[in-house]
Amino acid sequence: MEQTIAFVLGVLAVLAIAGVVSMFKTSLQIKDLYTEIEDLQNNIFYFIKNLDESSVSASTFYIDVIGDLQDIAQSVGFISKVSHKHIHNNHQGLKVNQAKELKEISEKLNHLFGKMRDIFDTRSFDKIGAIIEEKKELLKDVSKFAQKQVERTRTTESSPKNTTLYFSILLETEDLIKATMSLLELYATKNKQKLK
Repeated sequence: MEQTIAFVLGVLAVLAIAGVVSMFKTSLQIKDLYTEIEDLQNNIFYFIKNLDESSVSASTFYIDVIGDLQDIAQSVGFISKVSHKHIHNNHQGLKVNQAKELKEISEKLNHLFGKMRDIFDTRSFDKIGAIIEEKKELLKDVSKFAQKQVERTRTTESSPKNTTLYFSILLETEDLIKATMSLLELYATKNKQKLK
């Protein structure tokens, strides 16, 4: 998760200043994330094979976690890809208000990922419910910023490329939040089952 938010923050910072070299570095980090997830996938057989009879339900959990991690990585990868393409084609960087809004979202996401890391580090899975509620509020912010961009597009916005990029990032950020929520809900459900 920490890597994921670092990628998103890196992409958004690069878009604000339109730096091709920085975007390339972010793309390399995303490849590392994909490699880590691929390693998890490649070990599914051995993970399931080595489970004792009482832990077979863990295999479904493991597969579901990998699925959510793939969704998260795909969202981050897509954001990086469209951003890299935008910059590589020498389009102008995001407008100040777009960059400001994305920075606000990324800071809130960073804060939530920090809380998530604490929950996982301390195994305090009973606190996941509060984070899920915060993520719902973040989804509302994403929708609010999308609406603001619709209004700007209808009145003052003059760059179709920037508008397309901004909406692409917002929509994929929404998917990233939802995949993260799904991962949290998996852990919360598993924790409840464990406590019974």
